[in-house]
Amino acid sequence: MFRQMLGGVSNATYFKPYLRYDFIQEDSEAWGFQLSTIYGYALEEDATPGKDNSLGLEMDFELFIEEFDRFRWSFIYAVFFPMGAFDVLDQGGALIAEPSAAQLLQMNFGFKF
Repeated sequence: MFRQMLGGVSNATYFKPYLRYDFIQEDSEAWGFQLSTIYGYALEEDATPGKDNSLGLEMDFELFIEEFDRFRWSFIYAVFFPMGAFDVLDQGGALIAEPSAAQLLQMNFGFKF
């Protein structure tokens, strides 16, 4: 939500619980998954296009393989459900449009050094 949709955290607070499970956990590597959700809340509703505090809810699922001090590979699926803060209003405050859900598929690979 914050990185892809908004470009950073500004005028917001968020709650992000997650669950991580490692199928393999050894001294040198870990294979597993992580489920997380993020709920964003705007501190000042007047700073949002929809004049609402609720930014939205994002749910993420990540599979990963990590070899400590060498590399990390991950595959991520995310879905974002925008709420009232992203609505488009006219000058009188009437609703013109509501955004629909956004999805993301991402694969990351990085070397650690």
